[in-house]
Amino acid sequence: ASFENGEDVTLTASLNAGSVFAGWDGGECNIGTCGISLDQNQSVTGMFDLFDTVRWIAYAPTDFNPNLAMFPTEVGIREDLQRLWTVGFDGVITFASDGTLSQVPRIAREVGFKGVVMGLFLFDATQRGVEVPNAVSAAQYVDGYGVGNEGLVGCGGNFYTQDVLLAVMEELRSATGRPVTTAEQIEDYFLPGDCSDFLLASGDWLFPIVHPFNNAIQDPSAGVTFTVNRLQALVDTTGKYVCMKETGWPTDSGPGATEANQELYFEMLKTETACYGYFEYADQAWKAGPAWEQYWGLFTSNGTPKLFISRNSP
Repeated sequence: ASFENGEDVTLTASLNAGSVFAGWDGGECNIGTCGISLDQNQSVTGMFDLFDTVRWIAYAPTDFNPNLAMFPTEVGIREDLQRLWTVGFDGVITFASDGTLSQVPRIAREVGFKGVVMGLFLFDATQRGVEVPNAVSAAQYVDGYGVGNEGLVGCGGNFYTQDVLLAVMEELRSATGRPVTTAEQIEDYFLPGDCSDFLLASGDWLFPIVHPFNNAIQDPSAGVTFTVNRLQALVDTTGKYVCMKETGWPTDSGPGATEANQELYFEMLKTETACYGYFEYADQAWKAGPAWEQYWGLFTSNGTPKLFISRNSP
């Protein structure tokens, strides 16, 4: 386009289907718009990350136990990410930014990952004081931020209020120019009232958590139908892009929780048009909750591949 010398121009991001806007490079820019004054030659690039072209894995490291404040080494993180890269993953979704977890985005890029969504858990004010600066410092390696995870007061959580969550989201947007969202169970996006209103309005994209097994579905075929239908229902309610932060199938300690059913669930889900993060990298023995909560991994806790990932690509 041609403009007059000295003219002020505002660029507005317009997304293709399957795209998430990751900010502007150049100009006086924020997430949605970019203002430039044409008193000299200007170059501004809209950076779009195509979620649908990246194979995402929800990642918590092996040798990690937040209950004991035990963090993995950077060597261990690199080994994990190299293992995931080797089997075909090229996008990583993390959950927290404290300790050595703050180095996951950098290490992921060094390994060769194309996409990084960095998580902040926001357990309490002390952790927020650590995680937010770490997340800002990692911005050069990050495509977007997932702030909070199933912790919102009013949506079944008890870690942070809407005001606290929104303040962190706005701080990250302002400091990094990256898109920001949060994540709750997909059912919360449909509840009438403040919870769904906030979730639908606050994120630059929607990042729901979808687990049919936790909704008493024990057959993987029915599980895929549940997942796809809930995802489509959410897509139909919003003009924002929707990508499931995590979806998966446990492999032990519950009726239907087997490696064979995990393989069936993911193989059938792969035939659907949907964006999702595979949940999750490896079993996590520190997790509380239902007995199967420790067994969502595509790998065992020591990095041994389970049936799906040993016989299939993501």
